[in-house]
Amino acid sequence: MWDIKSLKKAFNLNKLYKKYNIKYFKGKLGDVVFNVYTQEKNDIPSIAYENTHKKRNGDYSADINFNAECNWNGENICKTLLHEMIHYYHYVLLGRGTILEHGILFRLTQLRLLICHGIYVPIYGGKTVKIKKEV
Repeated sequence: MWDIKSLKKAFNLNKLYKKYNIKYFKGKLGDVVFNVYTQEKNDIPSIAYENTHKKRNGDYSADINFNAECNWNGENICKTLLHEMIHYYHYVLLGRGTILEHGILFRLTQLRLLICHGIYVPIYGGKTVKIKKEV
């Protein structure tokens, strides 16, 4: 099981976030706080989520949380981070969240990243990340 310190160290999340923010989102995203979570037994399976809010000074900040029980590797952590950054980007563009999280706006940004940068960001990352099963 991951804790936030080991996850950040293993994948250099802060550096990766800054790189992606500049390269894919023109530096428009604000601060980010990374954390991990574990799911309750009856929760719908998820591998990560973001929670974005506007600060009093008008800047934006987001919490990006990764499931501590996932088998993270370099590829799936990058794609999952980008997935959550797309949600953050839409919040910054619109000043609020979108009704359909993985609707047309998400798919247009997904297509832009594929065409302009050659990177595919899955809509549902669960296919590339398996949650560890306790034995």
